[in-house]
Amino acid sequence: MELNELIENELNEKIPPGSLIKGTVTAQAPFGIFLDIGMDNTNAVVDIVEFLDIPPMAYHLHSFPRLGSRIEAVVLGVHANAYINQTIHQFKLSIKSSRLKEAYELLGQGAIKRIDLGTNRGRIIEKFPIGTLVTGTVSWINFSSVTLRSYSDHISGQIDFTEFLDEGEMDYSFYPLPNTEIETIVIGYTDDDRLKLSAKPSLLQKAREAKIQVEYNS
Repeated sequence: MELNELIENELNEKIPPGSLIKGTVTAQAPFGIFLDIGMDNTNAVVDIVEFLDIPPMAYHLHSFPRLGSRIEAVVLGVHANAYINQTIHQFKLSIKSSRLKEAYELLGQGAIKRIDLGTNRGRIIEKFPIGTLVTGTVSWINFSSVTLRSYSDHISGQIDFTEFLDEGEMDYSFYPLPNTEIETIVIGYTDDDRLKLSAKPSLLQKAREAKIQVEYNS
């Protein structure tokens, strides 16, 4: 049996398909939403077709659960996903009304369990203190921010559009494009347990110099 299969079997035992699980919405994308379910080295996604009980042409991001909200979903299963030389075990979830109704009935009968592992906020702050350099891939851009995902660290972060302003004017010279990998620095944390990031060259340079100094002194 391969390693990924062993891990999947272990995760399926801990969080069986059909279970109800609570999570915090950490990111939105055209294909669905990501949830923090409080488990290291995994992520959880609700595919758009699994929770919108409306025709495909009516899909709209504004109908998604808001960032930072705590929602309950039905576990469909877990599988390994390969991202840029990294394998991540991803839970597939659903918040379709029909699936939730059936799950609540089974919960009342004692046939399934409800799981709440909390969130990863404490772990995130400990692992990524302010001033930490983080490299991520641009996964989403809108009028107010840029969303990055670091697949190796299983973390999502955002860069506010004001970080790309130079004396009030948009500086497109270092404005990232989708699917590009960029280096950023942690400047804070959002209410939905994501990293607040900056790509300002001046801040990045100071962080790099500080990192070199620490490595030199050690």
